[in-house]
Amino acid sequence: MNQLRNIGALKAEYEAGINPKVDIAKKHGISAVTLWRYASKWEWNYGRMREEVMESLSQAALERLCKLTETVIEEHVLLLSQMRKKMMTLDDPKEVKHYSSQVDALLKCIKGERTALGLPNHIVGMSTYGSVVEGVCEKN
Repeated sequence: MNQLRNIGALKAEYEAGINPKVDIAKKHGISAVTLWRYASKWEWNYGRMREEVMESLSQAALERLCKLTETVIEEHVLLLSQMRKKMMTLDDPKEVKHYSSQVDALLKCIKGERTALGLPNHIVGMSTYGSVVEGVCEKN
């Protein structure tokens, strides 16, 4: 049973065609010739599933990016909201100026993060419940 599972994994990786055949053979502890023999015997086609695998990987990457983007946007909104509340409580002009420079530095960092994620450099809007409205990722 264990050998069958290894053969199944070997076939899946071979037909995915993502890695070179030599690397696949090394990973499974066989020679490239043995891999060729298995592929010939059971009529495996190298790279037959490549398009499907690449599409799956692309979709997974997009989903991770959407989750990261949502988290970053939420963090930005919360940080700026906290800083705004803090600034409203300051009375000393020197403190306001100092805090204002900290806000400016934070805004530059936020702008860099948003640019790295391919987002606009401004927040488009917020709902009444505090969630960000940007239309960056569609949810199914």
